[in-house]
Amino acid sequence: RMNGLLVVYAANRSDNADEEMMRSIKSVAGPEVVAEHLSCRLHVPRLIDVWQEKRPTADTGKTKFLNWWHRTLRALFSDQAVSHRNVDKFLKAFSMDSISAKKKGLSDLLLQKLPHIGAPFAESVVDSFLELFSRDHLPPVSDIQNPTTLLIYLSLLDTDDNLKSFPEFCASIKIAHEFHPIVRLALWSLFVYTSNKPDEDLRRLPLHLLLTCDLKSSETTR
Repeated sequence: RMNGLLVVYAANRSDNADEEMMRSIKSVAGPEVVAEHLSCRLHVPRLIDVWQEKRPTADTGKTKFLNWWHRTLRALFSDQAVSHRNVDKFLKAFSMDSISAKKKGLSDLLLQKLPHIGAPFAESVVDSFLELFSRDHLPPVSDIQNPTTLLIYLSLLDTDDNLKSFPEFCASIKIAHEFHPIVRLALWSLFVYTSNKPDEDLRRLPLHLLLTCDLKSSETTR
């Protein structure tokens, strides 16, 4: 005689469809059925640690790139953009000699991972990221002149990798879909900036740059 049945459904990513499925199961199951939804995420520091364990002599430039690049991806596109699988591919593209080959390699890989963001926005992310990465330190936020650079700058402020990504932030607001995409970006920007720099003057944050976003070229903010 069977005393019970344990069913485990495992996936490498989670979205609203999974949560809806769990709600449906709980609504039709009897009180004797226990249904739980467990989720976990790959922190960027852990991703770096695993990579370094295999390459103890890796140079600091590559480590910095992986750290900054994956923090940017997670903050802008959620945890779905972060995985061990693409680490070596990203590094190979980053290590290319010419800047044009480097940009194309990173843009192509980004599009393979996130095809919905569109080529123009992928290229903009790579261009702005490499421009910031080439500096010794992040510039004052008031010096930023490009909307994509602003979003990447804000992404890099979250050094603990704990704040909500842009998609997570929007999902936490029930009526976010009623807001214009630029409003959503502005709200998330304020959230990240005030969480990391609570004592800074908000007037230094150039939110007006978001008004120049080419939203037609990307589905990122939809």
